[in-house]
Amino acid sequence: MGIRFAYFSGVREQITPELVERSSPHAIGGPEPSVILGQLGEQLTGVSFLEIGEAVKTWRGRHGWSVYIEELDDRMRDALATVQPDDYRPTAERWSTIEELAAWPADEVSAVLESLCTLARDAVGRGHHLYCWVML
Repeated sequence: MGIRFAYFSGVREQITPELVERSSPHAIGGPEPSVILGQLGEQLTGVSFLEIGEAVKTWRGRHGWSVYIEELDDRMRDALATVQPDDYRPTAERWSTIEELAAWPADEVSAVLESLCTLARDAVGRGHHLYCWVML
């Protein structure tokens, strides 16, 4: 089955052991956060993907590290929030040039980008952070 990644917005107080075990019901699927999403963050901000892709905080599940949640850097959230709908396609085309996305169809990269940008704009409007739920 592989590793699953799902993104959602919220506040730290919402992150409980129960949430770590089941994810958020409103989470959207997406790429690995530190390298793949981090490289998009680098393209958008000029900040190294090693820095912008690093988790701010991590919560693990009750049974170890097979399930955990990472809080994304707010600079990543803010960069995603600034991408306008007219820029989705060119931004996705640039992002898809990274080695890790070579096998992804361009339409899929664009759809994921659009979902993440919409989620980020909503998070900024609500004063939320972005989180990535990871299941190994």
